[in-house]
Amino acid sequence: MDHGDVIVLENRHGKRSNGHGAAYSVGDHRYFVGIEGGGTASHGILLNEDAEILARCTGGKTNQWVVGLEKACQTIADMVGELRKTADVPDNAVIASIGLCMSGADDAQRNKQWVNMLDEVHHVAASYVIENDTVGSLATARSDLSGIVLISGTGSNCILRNPDGKMVGAGGWGHLLGDEGSGYWIAQHAIKIFFDHEDRLRKCPQDLTQFRREVYNYFGVETRSEMLQFFYSPFDKSFIAKFCSNLAAAGLAGDPFCKQVFYDAGWQLANHVAAVISDASEELKCKKGGVPIICVGSVWKSWSLLRSGFVSKFSGKDIPEITMHRLSGSSDIGAAFLGARSVGVDLLLDHLRPTQPFFHLDPHAQINGDF
Repeated sequence: MDHGDVIVLENRHGKRSNGHGAAYSVGDHRYFVGIEGGGTASHGILLNEDAEILARCTGGKTNQWVVGLEKACQTIADMVGELRKTADVPDNAVIASIGLCMSGADDAQRNKQWVNMLDEVHHVAASYVIENDTVGSLATARSDLSGIVLISGTGSNCILRNPDGKMVGAGGWGHLLGDEGSGYWIAQHAIKIFFDHEDRLRKCPQDLTQFRREVYNYFGVETRSEMLQFFYSPFDKSFIAKFCSNLAAAGLAGDPFCKQVFYDAGWQLANHVAAVISDASEELKCKKGGVPIICVGSVWKSWSLLRSGFVSKFSGKDIPEITMHRLSGSSDIGAAFLGARSVGVDLLLDHLRPTQPFFHLDPHAQINGDF
């Protein structure tokens, strides 16, 4: 997909404007947009005041550090335009708010520039809220906006938010300084072990025959030197990250090396949790099921491979009770919720929260494990 392309995934005809350019449709319904922006793709949703889905769409990359601020803003504007078109919202009807939960939105000053450009150049909404993508995931999964979010997709990130709103984070620094346990990290980690083994710098204890076939086939090469083109300019992080799915398939088929790589990734993801969970408040720890961990990203589809490494990180450690929940949908829903809340509208989203508990761990209990 071209970065600026938008493809409609789901739609529902909305109500028309009252024709006066106000932020209301017939029946005084207001429109709210949510955008989940990522380094691989972005997702958008248009809701009315009754939290009915009027339209959904997907677009290209909107991580500002990947495509730049101007390109990110243009893609967002294109997505809003497609949402309006799909829901039959006329040009003179104002979007009451847009919530942006974006990968790469970690700097307050830079975020202000982002919003200013969207407003001054594209005029997409009457009100704007911008947060990191982890906050959008939390808002999608939990109405109380408290718990841990652990993202493992193309990249990785982790935050803990207490009920009083205080937050602490770990990771999220991109593929050069972080992204441990992510799809990119898994692919790069495996390839690095392979290169070191072939150079006799560090012997890999597992047989690499199948991995050698997988990596050469995926990248369409016959030698290691031919792979260098993929790690220099032009560099496509998401293409490398997608190799993770090949490794998962090999691991599920029993390849010892690929299973070890996912064990390592599970440990790295648990390490993110260990870094923030000590800041969990008593109120958060006392919730039913303990501290909720919202798991976001395609790497979590390989939980059976990640599980043993994840659990090993906490072996013998005195940590609070945790329950892990898989977020199966986009966090554009939470983004829309945050935007609407900024203009005094509390969207009732319980029917749209796509979460499913899948693992429970309580160091003081005799029964733990998968649901």
